Amino acid sequence: MEQRLRKASSTLQSRPCDKCLGASRKLGSYDQLASTPDGGGTLLDHCVQLCGSGMGNPDIHDHLNLPILVAGGGAGGLRGDRHIRYEEPEPLANLHITLLDKVGVHLDRFGDSTGRIKELVL
Repeated sequence: MEQRLRKASSTLQSRPCDKCLGASRKLGSYDQLASTPDGGGTLLDHCVQLCGSGMGNPDIHDHLNLPILVAGGGAGGLRGDRHIRYEEPEPLANLHITLLDKVGVHLDRFGDSTGRIKELVL
């Protein structure tokens, strides 16, 4: 399942989200979602779960290279199966505003957002 989560998740970071994957294994929630039929797929196909931290390096309260995992297909509205890495820092609020759009909450701005994450949306 760990390999499937790594493949099916999109992340905004510069390294794998091992902490998130470890937490998900303990909870078993992704396994349950992936094995629960729902319409033409599974609950994991039709939902979105965000797991992560607001600090990349807590020793210095750094908010770059955040360990963020987005799991689920968003009812067919999200692109998965990849790791997203940016050359320049991207505000976490861009992820939030992108996911809010997918659940029907449309905002022009949220926090320090600068736009949507085009690579995440179909």
